[in-house]
Amino acid sequence: MAKTVKFRATGTGDKRLAAIQERLGELKTDLAELIREYDEEERDEDQLDALTEVLDALEDSYEVMEEILEEA
Repeated sequence: MAKTVKFRATGTGDKRLAAIQERLGELKTDLAELIREYDEEERDEDQLDALTEVLDALEDSYEVMEEILEEA
């Protein structure tokens, strides 16, 4: 069972976190495009599944950062 941990961003950390979140958003977009391309090329299903799991993890990370920034 996963633990939920509350974080608080403060001061200059907010700016750095926002910048990291922005780059993470760009990575999500790039990875989603790559997954679509791989799917169209009918690449190995295991590779597609693995990349989809990576995308899910990026999305989860993005959402956690968003929550932290909203609370700050």
